[in-house]
Amino acid sequence: MSIADEFNLIEEGNNTYICDHCGKAFEEKPKLIAHIKVHDKNKNRINRHSKVNYKACNECDYKTDNNSDFIQHMLIHSSNQPYQCNACDSKFSRKCALIAHMTIHGGERSKINRSSKLKSNMRVHTGEKPYRCICGSKFSKNSSLKSHMRIHTQEKPYACDICDSKFTTNSGLTRHMRTHTREKPFKCSICGSKFGHRYSLTLHMRVHSGEKPYECDICNTKFATCSTLNNHMRIHTGEKPYKCNVCGAKFSQSNSRKSHMRTHTGEKPHVCALCDSKFSTSSGLTRHKRIHTGDKPYSCIICGSTFSQSDSLNCHMCSHSKQKPYECDICHSKFTIKGAIRKHMRIYHTIETVERT
Repeated sequence: MSIADEFNLIEEGNNTYICDHCGKAFEEKPKLIAHIKVHDKNKNRINRHSKVNYKACNECDYKTDNNSDFIQHMLIHSSNQPYQCNACDSKFSRKCALIAHMTIHGGERSKINRSSKLKSNMRVHTGEKPYRCICGSKFSKNSSLKSHMRIHTQEKPYACDICDSKFTTNSGLTRHMRTHTREKPFKCSICGSKFGHRYSLTLHMRVHSGEKPYECDICNTKFATCSTLNNHMRIHTGEKPYKCNVCGAKFSQSNSRKSHMRTHTGEKPHVCALCDSKFSTSSGLTRHKRIHTGDKPYSCIICGSTFSQSDSLNCHMCSHSKQKPYECDICHSKFTIKGAIRKHMRIYHTIETVERT
């Protein structure tokens, strides 16, 4: 039975063809037949999922009805890589992966036996990138160049069936689908935290390792992520791309602007669980909690005095250095702490100062 017969293709007058399944009309018969295949595909998908036996991962929430996919997934959690290349010390969890890799060095032949694929794999070691985009970006594989070109063409051939979001690559769609399924297949082997993307796990692991691969060229400060480095660079450049649409104040970081907006809205979303005090920023709440806990994490390296806030420590350090960073604009008297200059202004100049938030 044909697809058209199965869905009872209806032909009406004026050369109109109606889908008996959903009622949609078409002017041409081939277009209707192509449309009916969508129903047929969905029907097969429903029938297939109603019969399958899913394999579930014990380490995370991943599950699949495909045995090979399940085995491939389990390698994510495995640190066992018993197959080692004698030529370059690369390690693999599967023998077939080692065999495929060995073709790079001229070893045992595998399914990767075409010269084009061998050349492509060789570029892993040589660093050769013969495929060049009009923007100057270079790639080792033609397929990588094609995927990159979609940035310029705005082509997004991979669409989500749930929310109609579109993506330039199939891997991008796969990562997006986890926002719907809540699947988090990447698990931290140290603390057990789970992530939907491999890159998120990589960033998280730097919390444990202390690795900071991104370094500022100006002051040599190091950072765990590229985005944090970019934010830091604005300290040196003075760039403030985020502008308040109420008062025009500018900020170097989007979070700073978000916190600033609460001075206009009065919003204080951060609430103390002990006394119900409210704060506009999470850092304000963190400082406040130390009133209840008595925590004093800031310690003077000279005399050992401890403080609950970094500002208090900075003021204290001035007592050792004899530094007086706060100067009166009227008589030029200098003070070690901000509170002292406020008191001075009230007594000697009868001026009430207003602290800026």
